[in-house]
Parts: sequence; structure tokens; C-alpha cells
Amino acid sequence: MESSQKAVEKRRESEGKAGEKQERIITQKWIANWMLGNEAWSGYRRTGYPRLMPATATGNKSGGIVDSSRGARRMPYPTEENATNYGNVQRTAEEMRNDDYTTNVTFKLSTRPKKGVDIQVAVDEAYAQTYNTLHEIDFEVFPAANVSFNNGGTYVLAPDDQKLPDIKVMLKAFDGMQEDQTYIVPLTVTRAANINWDAERKRVYVYNNPNVQFLLDNNEEYLQPLRKAGMKVIVSILGNHDEAGVAQLSDMGCREFARELAAYCNAYNLDGVAFDDEYSNSPDLSNPWLAQKSTYAASRLAYECKKAMPDKIVSLYNYGSIYSQKLQVIDGITPGEYCDYAVGDYNRSVSPGIGMTLKQCGGMSIELNLGRGDFTESGACQKKEQGYGDSSPSAVFSSAGIFL
Repeated sequence: MESSQKAVEKRRESEGKAGEKQERIITQKWIANWMLGNEAWSGYRRTGYPRLMPATATGNKSGGIVDSSRGARRMPYPTEENATNYGNVQRTAEEMRNDDYTTNVTFKLSTRPKKGVDIQVAVDEAYAQTYNTLHEIDFEVFPAANVSFNNGGTYVLAPDDQKLPDIKVMLKAFDGMQEDQTYIVPLTVTRAANINWDAERKRVYVYNNPNVQFLLDNNEEYLQPLRKAGMKVIVSILGNHDEAGVAQLSDMGCREFARELAAYCNAYNLDGVAFDDEYSNSPDLSNPWLAQKSTYAASRLAYECKKAMPDKIVSLYNYGSIYSQKLQVIDGITPGEYCDYAVGDYNRSVSPGIGMTLKQCGGMSIELNLGRGDFTESGACQKKEQGYGDSSPSAVFSSAGIFL
């Protein structure tokens, strides 16, 4: 009886695994597709389910072309295709079997930009999980390190253009690549940092002033050497005197803007973002991207950013509607889990929010350009002591970093 109970518990545990859930679904689909051979075979070829008995050596009539255990993976071209288009048939087959594969991708815009726009195309590995969840599938992501683009993924869109020039995507095979596995290459397109409002498209986007854009255009010369030396390079996002703001986005606006920021950080190989709630006008509450300015909206944006790029830093500047001690629990996740650091306004200390520790709170902020703030370590320690009554070493936050 005990062993039987353990078997039931083990089965229940295994039923929660994504792969086994997919197997049960595709097996039922296979049964439902009785008499629909092509549909059933396509599901099996894509997922490997249901688990079919391999063909015997006698039963395999392909002359060794088809693997007995895996079954047919491709349909042969019709006879007339080989007769009238033989060159392309052969070339396609060769490309599929090469270590390197090249294809063209075209992006079309819904409206013309009306001014020249720099476009950056990059692989967004983090989106693969979202795609799989939305479509209830389990594709593997093709590693970004094995994907490259012509022109380094950078393109220019003229004011009257409505689509990008063909983007050549090069895929390079990698160790452990499975022949019968379906891989996806999620691509993002961003334009090259303020949070800005696009009045025509009625949405928010990232905008870089000329100084920031210069640094990004010369990323390898100015920014990456800093990162290699151990410094963190973070892009600071603040308002730009329009309707957009880091504390006045709707739930949908937070999700979409977080995805754009994640693609932005990945494209330029930056270490994360910092939010500053300043210089934003009142939002148009009839627009689905925007919401009433609030601590909740600021908390939601920080949460969505950490969700979209868990390996990057999400930090904030205590000002406006963003204060570390006022951050809210979002979808059961505490601020300590989605906010890595908080920095105080000049000569002010920072209090930790829910789930945060003193190590996540900056002891002092300064403005190098104007010489404002206390530059000394003792000053930072004193602020800590005044703010929290804690002078232990763990209460002092010290970090080398550059904010764009």
C-alpha cells in the first residue's frame, strides 16, 4: 500500500513538468486527428510526441533515408518541382544541412517615421519563454551568441520609408544542436534616454539625447572597456516634458515599455536601468498606455523590468512618486526582489522598502558636474547612521558605476 501511494505521489509530481504536459496534449491531438494524417504527422515532427514504436528494419522501405526510430522528418518534393526548379530544390536542401544558415527578414512599419531613425536589431532570448507560454509550446531558443546580422544589426530608416531594408540574419550551428528540435530566434527592433511620448502613435518609447547617443554609437570604445574593468553601465530613464513618465504608465504600458528597455539593454550590452520621476506632464488618462501618476505605477514598471530582464540591474532615484520605502508588492513579489538599488536625492539618505536590505540603499548621491553632495565615504556613513542608526559595514553601499 505504501509503495502504491509513493507511486501516485511520484506520478502527480511528474505531471507538473512542462514536457509531460505537452506530451499528454499532443497525444490527445494525435488521436483527435484520426484520418488527418498530415496534421497528425506535423504535430509529431514538431514535438516528438506521441512516443511511437520504431519501424523494424524489414518495415522501413526508405532504403536507409529515413531513420527507423525517428520516422520521416520531411516530405519529398513533387516530381514536377525537381523537373522545373531543380537548382533551388538542391540549394535549399544544402542550406538546411550546412553548419551556417542565412535568411532575410523584413520589418514593416504601420506609419512612416517622418524623420530619419536609427534602428537596432537584436536577439531577445528572454522573450522565448513568453512566446512559448502564449502559444503553449516548448521551443528551444537559438543562442544569441550564434546569431549575427549584416551591418552589425544597425540600420537607418529614411523619413519616407515604411519598411526596413532586408536584414540578413546569419545562424551558426552550435554544439549539442538537435536535428529534430525546433528552435526560435526572437528578434527585437529598437530605436536609439528619455522616456518620450510619440504623439502620432500614442505610445511611449526610449529617446536618447545626442550625448547619450554618441556614447552608444561608440559603445565598444567608451562603454565596454568600463564594463570589462568591473564597472556597471546603467541607462537612467526620466521624463522629457511630455505625457510619458516612469510613474504614470498603465499595466500594459509598463509591460511593453519594460520589453523595449530589455531589448535596449541587450542590444547595447548595458547592465540595467535606473528610473527618475521628473519632468513629466500630466497624462491623458483616456490613452491605454497611460495611468494616473502613482507609486503603484512606478512599482509596476520596476517589477515588469526585472521580469523582462532578470539578469540586469533595476534601480531607482528617490524622487517624485518613486521612493524605495513606498514601493508596493506586485503580483506577490516584494520590492526587495525586483528593485536592486535605490539612490537618494542630494544629501538625503534612503530607507529600504519591503523585502529590501540596507545593502540595496545608497548612502549618498552626488552630482559631479555641479559638485553637489558629500564626496567622502565618511559622509555617506554618517548619512547611514542618521537615517537608520546602523553603522555596521554592511550598512554602507559602495559601488563603482556609470549612469548614462
